[in-house]
Amino acid sequence: MKKRLLAMIMALGILCSSAVCSYAVDADDTSNGSETENPEVTVLWPGIMPLGDLYDDSNISTSSGSTRTDTFTATSGNGGIIRVWYRNDASISAKVILYKYDSGTKKYKNAINFTVDSGKGKWKEYKGVGASTGKYYITIEAIGGKNVKGYLRAIQTTQSLS
Repeated sequence: MKKRLLAMIMALGILCSSAVCSYAVDADDTSNGSETENPEVTVLWPGIMPLGDLYDDSNISTSSGSTRTDTFTATSGNGGIIRVWYRNDASISAKVILYKYDSGTKKYKNAINFTVDSGKGKWKEYKGVGASTGKYYITIEAIGGKNVKGYLRAIQTTQSLS
């Protein structure tokens, strides 16, 4: 039974369309402690489905200079890595910030942040203490302008891309 389930999961990963499972993003090999980012070399989002799809919006568009997601919750058992990916479709750079709720201070704190150039995609991973649980939200801020436009996705996984 376990082998059959594993075979089905692997088949889904292989058959999964590029629009759902594979995302072309820019990547490099830099790492900073509990966070990982990859901005230079083109790679594909892994074909294996994430254990938790936390946020997915392919049509972000505002002229107010920034946008914020609703709060979402990571689930224990779905992995200790939160991966945030953003494809910037605006004509200016954007800053992406993942905030995590700190129960000690009862405030949201910056967990990771990264900048995505116009016309590019980029991801970064948060692997901090307690990443597998807790409340999060993401903001996207236009740098030097007002337009924010693109595709934002956050997943929870056990597989690091770095």
